[in-house]
Amino acid sequence: MLGSMLVPVLSVWAFRAKHAEGHFLEADARTFERLRQRYAGLLQRLVAWRWTILGVYLLACAIVVVLLAPGLGSDIFSRVEAGQLQLRLRLPAGTRLESTTAATQRALAIIARKPARIRSRYR
Repeated sequence: MLGSMLVPVLSVWAFRAKHAEGHFLEADARTFERLRQRYAGLLQRLVAWRWTILGVYLLACAIVVVLLAPGLGSDIFSRVEAGQLQLRLRLPAGTRLESTTAATQRALAIIARKPARIRSRYR
C-alpha cells in the first residue's frame, strides 16, 4: 500500500523538478544511454565467461546440497527406539490421579493380553 502511494508522489515531485529546469529529456536520455552501455558491456563479459559461470554455479549448488542433505528430514521425524510403543490415554480434564492410574493399569492389562504380531515391512 505504501508503494502504491509513495512511488507516484515521488515520481511527480521528481519530474516536476526536472521539467522546471528545462533539461528533463536531455539529462534522462544521457543517463539512460550510460546505463544501457554499462549493461551491454556487463552482458558481453558475462557471455564470454558463460561456461565458467555455469560451472561455478553448479559447483556451488552441489556444495549446498552436500552440506544440507544430511540434515534433511531429521527435524521432521524424531528418532525412536526399536520396540518402543507410545500410547496416549485421553481422560476428561480434572480426572483424579487414582482414576488415571486405574485407567493406565487397565490399558497395560489389555496390551499384555494381546500377543505381539506386528511385523515391519522395512526390515
